Amino acid sequence: AATLDGSLGHSGQLTDLLPDLLPWADRVCAIGSARLYRAIRAQTEAVRFGILTGFAYGLLTDLPLPCGVGACCSCTRYTNTGAKLTCLDGPVFDLAEVEVSC
Repeated sequence: AATLDGSLGHSGQLTDLLPDLLPWADRVCAIGSARLYRAIRAQTEAVRFGILTGFAYGLLTDLPLPCGVGACCSCTRYTNTGAKLTCLDGPVFDLAEVEVSC
């Protein structure tokens, strides 16, 4: 665990812990901002010499889900394998495949 104020676990950003955790991790599951997902992806590529499909997953909830059934396409997320709808194909995505913006 990491907290900014040090009240629990590591005092600081979770991303500070990634270089020590990623080399031995079997899988990463995260809930956070696009900034966190970009950091996980970048540090995984640096520490593990690339990011493999099936290693790191993120709960991506930054897009609105107005209809929830794929009719409006407003929750479209772009991946290496084409466009996916967050409401139908997610909200959990493989960070090796998804384009994490902003």
